[in-house]
Amino acid sequence: MKGCLKVLGVFFVGFILLMIFLPDDVNEKEPEEADKMDAFYYAEQAVEGHLKAPSTAEFASYNPANITQEGNTFYVRSYVDSQNGFGAMVRSDFEVRVIFVDDKIQTRILKFE
Repeated sequence: MKGCLKVLGVFFVGFILLMIFLPDDVNEKEPEEADKMDAFYYAEQAVEGHLKAPSTAEFASYNPANITQEGNTFYVRSYVDSQNGFGAMVRSDFEVRVIFVDDKIQTRILKFE
């Protein structure tokens, strides 16, 4: 019985040490990639506010190649399909500048056609 408890104790201590020293970000994306994804999300939010029927919006899939970065400023180029004022689905190209400053996000639509 004592031998079994020793084995369990060693196993438990080993497990705790493994959890302490195992990196937390094993499944997380690279920081730059996560920032690009955040910029894409905020760009979509900015564009959605300018649509006639935002509930019909179908944005292009996330593509990091369409996002450029200059420091904490990102330029997102993509498109959205949505209904216009007549109910017809139309495609609009857009470019949005997203700036991350401390805990604030600034967006500006540079192009919306």
